[in-house]
Amino acid sequence: MYRSAVLRLAQELVADPEKLVRAVERDRGLMETFLDFVRGLKNRIAIRLSGSERAMLDEAERTLVNLLRGEAGSVAGEKYSFVRATDAEQIARAQELEAQGENAKTIWSETHLTRDGGGAWVREINDRGAKPRPDGDARGEKGGRLADYLEHPELYEAVPGIADINVKLGMLPESEKGKYSSKKRMLHFAEDTFENKSMSDIMHEVQHAIQNEQKLAAGGSRKLAYAALVSDAYEAVKDTPEFQSLQTKEERLHYLEEAAAKQAGASDIETAATNGYVNLGGEKMARQTAKRWYYTKDQREKTWPDVAGNVLDKSVESQRIVETLERIGYTEDEIEAFIKNWGDKSDKQTAKGIL
Repeated sequence: MYRSAVLRLAQELVADPEKLVRAVERDRGLMETFLDFVRGLKNRIAIRLSGSERAMLDEAERTLVNLLRGEAGSVAGEKYSFVRATDAEQIARAQELEAQGENAKTIWSETHLTRDGGGAWVREINDRGAKPRPDGDARGEKGGRLADYLEHPELYEAVPGIADINVKLGMLPESEKGKYSSKKRMLHFAEDTFENKSMSDIMHEVQHAIQNEQKLAAGGSRKLAYAALVSDAYEAVKDTPEFQSLQTKEERLHYLEEAAAKQAGASDIETAATNGYVNLGGEKMARQTAKRWYYTKDQREKTWPDVAGNVLDKSVESQRIVETLERIGYTEDEIEAFIKNWGDKSDKQTAKGIL
């Protein structure tokens, strides 16, 4: 329980650094004490950490350290988004350095390009010119085009067509600040998002829209990561005598969840799914837009943005989990219920909570 609490805390820090920006402004001393606390906890449970868990705690610690630096603790920093690189000369130089065996950090410092999870070269664009329009450009509606709600000339020049994607304002679950649907090509925000000028929330979701528009590595959900983990576990254990001896579908699913967690080096399937979600390339990229918001110009040029995470195809993983559930004994109706609720229920749920 102690270890799980620390990891959940780290996941929250990594997922939403802007909360910490505001916390540092309110009480810097408290946040310094908090940093010491995180370091102490990390050291105490270090021997029991998997590689991905240690990486997450390290990133949480770095986020706190950066926020507490004098030059990095201000909300007045500049925010950047990532778009596909198009400068042929710049790309050629990055590829040349890569062929010479240079690492991603060196390539970034010289070219300001890096690869996303799918291998595409990406660059940053400055979001300084991004301004929310609380009234939807005087439309007075609860929906419209992105350009009606967000002024951002540099983005619209870099990603043609994104200005016309749909925006919907309305109620969202308490745990969600916004979401992007690639199927509907729609950004959905809480009604007061633009009025409150919640730029980190806005640009995090806009980054997911950019990924879809430019075919960059996409984000996902805990449920998507769960599906991939369970399907991978099935392929690994399906022919073992122990798995084949199980009598019920519930026993088989529980066995797969435990096997998936073990393969991922996690204590349970919920932690494994969360780690998988956090390490998706699209999610890492969207978090970097928030994490690098408070960087100085010098820090931004010197600090490589790690956006090269894993890639999961939702359509592929949907089909795989269907086939896996069929093979362990779930009925067509039960599987249909799972697929129907695929994108609607809390990401914290696993198949056991849906079927």
